Amino acid sequence: MNKPNRYRVIQSRKTNYSDPIVLKKDETLTIGEEYKEKEIWKGWIWCETPEKKCWVPYQIIEKQDERHGKLKEEYVATELKAYKGDLIKADRELNGWGWVRNINRNEYGWIPLEILEKEDR
Repeated sequence: MNKPNRYRVIQSRKTNYSDPIVLKKDETLTIGEEYKEKEIWKGWIWCETPEKKCWVPYQIIEKQDERHGKLKEEYVATELKAYKGDLIKADRELNGWGWVRNINRNEYGWIPLEILEKEDR
């Protein structure tokens, strides 16, 4: 297993989602369009279940056909709030985002890698 990368936040960020979506392993999804606004975020796919809608990294979707798939693992859509100077430990990096722990507040979530600067450690 790779050692988690350590970062420092260089730009504060708030989340717009107060009630993050949690999808279970093997949950069936209707697959939509790929995110296209930022090239560095390529690989996020708009997905829907009967109750939920969110962006999901393509790496965790097992396609069943062109419009349907199921999740290979649990997915939590929590976006992390962070302040400039916070220390971050990234456990996983996908499509321009990291699943991270904010060391200052012991909170977990996704954050764009573009607002982080790698720590030398």
